[in-house]
Amino acid sequence: AVILAALIYRRRAVRRRHRPAGAIDPDRPKGARDRAASLRRELVISLSHRFGDVPFSATSDELLLLARGRLESHQLDLLQTALAQLDAMCYGPDEPGDDQLDRLAEAVARITGQGVAA
Repeated sequence: AVILAALIYRRRAVRRRHRPAGAIDPDRPKGARDRAASLRRELVISLSHRFGDVPFSATSDELLLLARGRLESHQLDLLQTALAQLDAMCYGPDEPGDDQLDRLAEAVARITGQGVAA
């Protein structure tokens, strides 16, 4: 019973850790962290369409492992940089600035092949 409780607790902790924006409330105005989390979700969805089944709970390291060998080296470098910046914005102590988010949105758009993201 103790082992089962520990496994359940660990699974819940992992879910909370990999949920950058938490529950999505459509009526709440988006802050900078929410915008960064949306960019990360957009990137994960794009990678999922491109590479097959990519879990939303995938860490940045797991995403890079999936992309390795499937992307060209410059795209992989761009993805690695974007994921590092997104992680810092979503989980870091400082609130990201709008100019940082705009530059990152452009990088995510280049990775996903959608032109410039809104």
